[in-house]
Amino acid sequence: MTQHLPLAVDMDGCLLTTDMLMEALAAALIRRPLLALAAPAWLARGGRPLLKQKLAHADLVDIAHLPLREDFVAFLVAQRAAGRALHLVSASDQTAVEAVAKRLGLFDSATGSDGRINLKAKAKRAFLQQRFPGGFVYAGDSRADLKVWPAAAAAIASGADRAVIAALARSRIPLEATFAPIPAHATDWAALLGLDRLWFGLIGLAAAGLAGWPSAAAAVVAIASALASASVLNALNRMASDRRHPTRRDRPLAAGRIGLATAFRCAAGLAIISTLATIFTALTARGL
Repeated sequence: MTQHLPLAVDMDGCLLTTDMLMEALAAALIRRPLLALAAPAWLARGGRPLLKQKLAHADLVDIAHLPLREDFVAFLVAQRAAGRALHLVSASDQTAVEAVAKRLGLFDSATGSDGRINLKAKAKRAFLQQRFPGGFVYAGDSRADLKVWPAAAAAIASGADRAVIAALARSRIPLEATFAPIPAHATDWAALLGLDRLWFGLIGLAAAGLAGWPSAAAAVVAIASALASASVLNALNRMASDRRHPTRRDRPLAAGRIGLATAFRCAAGLAIISTLATIFTALTARGL
């Protein structure tokens, strides 16, 4: 039995349903774009640890309303009540890790990246081995955590996808508990993309295609893609206020069912599709 061993808990994607770095980048792009422009320079100068530190010190993220994995938090509450030591250990910056730990009041210690060392994968494994020479249990979620779990006496998977769970099973590390990720449903994507406002575009696309009008079809694609991209950006813009609202906090981005990195890629991809379709429409109209 390993329940007597201290439990080291990852934060991004494990304790939270979101990622602190992406949260800070999203907030910077929306609220302080000049700060976001400095991000590449920080990344080039000091890598991810410095970037995380600079963004964390800018105090861009509303820690009090970040979405939690509620079932996993309930498990941690029970573990602490049973006398187990809990330690939050994350690759996020120390400032952010301390703020999340303070919010929950469950952890005996909180350790994060320090602006120089990115406390992730092998670096986190080395830290935990030094910090807990008598052994520890580790709760994580990502492929990077597969570098940490082999040093642990047992594993807890919280929010891990099927590939990570399968890799963990192959490693034959004892598994104390598993907490499934929150799935994104078709209705979540429909809400994010604003499909309820794009029926006219889909109908127009179908009509244009049946009529054999490539230029008209491309125009509809351009408009529909642009509107869907704008819908995603609008959802990112209102995400912080949605989390503070009693009925809107369950929206897909606010609740973390769709990740911020995925949302940004989606918005960018749709914008590219819209641009290409617009160019095609213009060229077709000129007979080129």
